[in-house]
Amino acid sequence: MPITWDLQDTHEENTINRMIESLLDQSGTPHLRPDQVGSAPSGIALKIIFYHADIKAGLKMRQYGKGLRNRIRILTGMLNAKYKKQWDYQNIDIRFSKNMPVNLVEMVDIVTKLVGQVSHEERLALLPFIDDTKASRDKVLAEQEDESKRRMALLDPMAVDEGDDPGGDGVGNDDGGNDPPGDAA
Repeated sequence: MPITWDLQDTHEENTINRMIESLLDQSGTPHLRPDQVGSAPSGIALKIIFYHADIKAGLKMRQYGKGLRNRIRILTGMLNAKYKKQWDYQNIDIRFSKNMPVNLVEMVDIVTKLVGQVSHEERLALLPFIDDTKASRDKVLAEQEDESKRRMALLDPMAVDEGDDPGGDGVGNDDGGNDPPGDAA
């Protein structure tokens, strides 16, 4: 008798597993099993796991974008008629972003390997967490300039611009002046 029950339990378990796999396949939802994902999957493995969800998201983004553009066209037409203005609905940029898992360590490694082969802005565009590459580039340049000024001030305190002199007497901080240059602690 116990053999029959074991076969029936195995049959029911297999039926349930097939139903789950079928539902996940039809809905385009990835079935994340521990043996598939591992401890730190690569970016390619993540793309393969989420392939069907990515395709479904792309289709939905196109459909929603089309409907949203149509609504914006209608709204701008109504606003133009009401306020006697000429707003153009095509000037509105609609962007969707997918919340796909990304292996950031791998992406940064790829971007680092592209130094000297691809421009700085193009490398920044590859990183998923940077939206505005030009603003990020400008920010990095400003930080580098500030850092170079700070280092120059440490090396030669007398070479600091008069605009940076808090006392306005051209001498800098008058704290006795007995400290040798470069020994700022």
